[in-house]
Amino acid sequence: DWFITYRLSPAIFNGILLRTYRHQKFHMSELMIILVRLCTNDNFIHCIFHKNYCTFPQYVFNVLNFLLHCVEIERFDYSLLSLDVLTVIALANILWSISFHDQYKNILIENILIINRLAAFESSDIIEKILPNMYIPRHMSSLKRAIDGIWENVYPSSSTDVEIDSSTKTKSFCSLMISYSHMDIDFCRQLYNVFSILPELSVSVDFNNSKYLWKEIAQTIEQSDLVLFLISNNFFNSKSCRQELIYVTDRLKKPFISVFINGDYQVTGWLKNRISESKQIRFEERDFIDTCKELLLLIKQSLSMNMTLVKNISNTKQWNAKEVKQWFNNNNLMSELHDFYQFQNGYELLLYAQAILAFSWTKEYERIKIRFEEKFKEQQQYLSPHEFLKFINALTHLKSKNLHSI
Repeated sequence: DWFITYRLSPAIFNGILLRTYRHQKFHMSELMIILVRLCTNDNFIHCIFHKNYCTFPQYVFNVLNFLLHCVEIERFDYSLLSLDVLTVIALANILWSISFHDQYKNILIENILIINRLAAFESSDIIEKILPNMYIPRHMSSLKRAIDGIWENVYPSSSTDVEIDSSTKTKSFCSLMISYSHMDIDFCRQLYNVFSILPELSVSVDFNNSKYLWKEIAQTIEQSDLVLFLISNNFFNSKSCRQELIYVTDRLKKPFISVFINGDYQVTGWLKNRISESKQIRFEERDFIDTCKELLLLIKQSLSMNMTLVKNISNTKQWNAKEVKQWFNNNNLMSELHDFYQFQNGYELLLYAQAILAFSWTKEYERIKIRFEEKFKEQQQYLSPHEFLKFINALTHLKSKNLHSI
C-alpha cells in the first residue's frame, strides 16, 4: 500500500506532468513494468481498487490515451518512441489483469473507445517498425495477446460446440493439448518428447504448432479431447495460462489433468478452486519416466484408451512405419512430405537425418523440390522453403535426441 501510494504513483504522475517521462534516472516504462508484475497478484488489484485508489484504473486509461497520441504522431526521437511503445504494452498487460475480475469490468466497458484505439494501434505500421528492435520482459505478454485477452474477458467469444465422448467405448486415438508457462518450456519439452511418439496421441503444444494467438489457442483447446495443465508458480502468474484454464473449466467444461512440475508446490488464489477436484499428478524427485507412466494411466482413465510406454522413447530406430507417420503429424509437417519419402521405419529416418544435416539444407531443398512437385503435380502441391525448413528443424531435434543410436 505504502509503495504504490507514496512512491510508484507519484513517480509516474510527475513524469507525465513534466513531460520528462522520467523519475530521477528511471523512465516511466520501467516503473510500469514493475506495476505489471504487481498486478498479477489479485490481492494487489483488490487493494488498489478498495483503499482510496479508485481512480487507479481511470488513471491507467488516461495515461494510455495520452501515450497513444504520442506514438501516433511518431515522436522524432526513435529511442523515446520505443520506450513509449513499451509503456503502452505494459499498460495493456495491466488492463488484461484487471479484466479477469467481473466486478471491475465496467470501468473497461466505459473506456471501450480507448481499447478500440489500442487495438487499431496494434495493427499500425509503427508497431511493425518498433517491435523487432525492442526487448519485452518475459513476464509481459505481447500487445496483440494482451488485447485479445481483454476482449475475451470483457466480451467472451462464442465457442464451437464440441461433444465430449463420455461413453465407455475404448477410443483408438486422442488429441492432447499441453498448456504451460513459457518459463517452464524445458519441462514441457521433456514431457512432449515422451508422449509425442505414441501413435494413439496427437499432442498439440505452441512451440511445435506455432499457435500463439488467442483465436488459434481457443480453437486448439476446443478440438482437443483432453488438456494437460503444467502447474507451477510460473503458471499461476501467467495471464495466458489463466485464460486457457478458465476457458477449459468455466466455458467448455472440458476434462483436464493438473500436472505439478514441482512436487511440493501448493496452489492458492484463483487457481486453487478451479483445480482442487481435478485429476492430479506430481513430478517429484523420483524417476521421470515412471511418473510419465502414471500420467499415462490418468490419461487412459480420462479417455478410455489403450496405450503403453513399452518402448524406450529415445530409441527411434525401433519405430515402425506408423510411428514414423505419427512423428510427421506431431511436428505439423506436410503429409505429402511423408508420402514423398515413404520411410518404413525409424532407422531409415535417422539415417536420412544424419546424411542431410551434414550439408546445407538449401542444396537438398533444390534437389527435392523438383521431384516433389512432379509427384504432386495433379494436386498442385508445392514445397515451399518454409515447409522444408520445418522438416529440417524437426530432423535436427530428432537427431539430437538420438546421438548415440545411429
